[in-house]
Amino acid sequence: MTLADKLAPTRVRTSGKFTAILGFILDEEWTDPQIVELHCTSDGMLLAATTDDPLCDDIVGDIDHLERNLRGISDVAGLTAAEKKELLKLARERVTDWRI
Repeated sequence: MTLADKLAPTRVRTSGKFTAILGFILDEEWTDPQIVELHCTSDGMLLAATTDDPLCDDIVGDIDHLERNLRGISDVAGLTAAEKKELLKLARERVTDWRI
């Protein structure tokens, strides 16, 4: 079973916003609109561009909350240590981080 299978909205309930973020990180089409870009600003805020609003000006939270939520959902979904590490790695790769 893949990370996407284990974290799918049919298996784990999350808010619509967090489902969209997970879908973006895992490259899954789980929401409409979908997040197509996710940026961490220099002060740690997360800005999203969606299929409905490509300007990347929707504040969806902050990076610290995202990391805590990813760890929490990993526990809820029963991910192994290796899968948790992979999820965090994917998030770091997919989210453009502008912090210095």
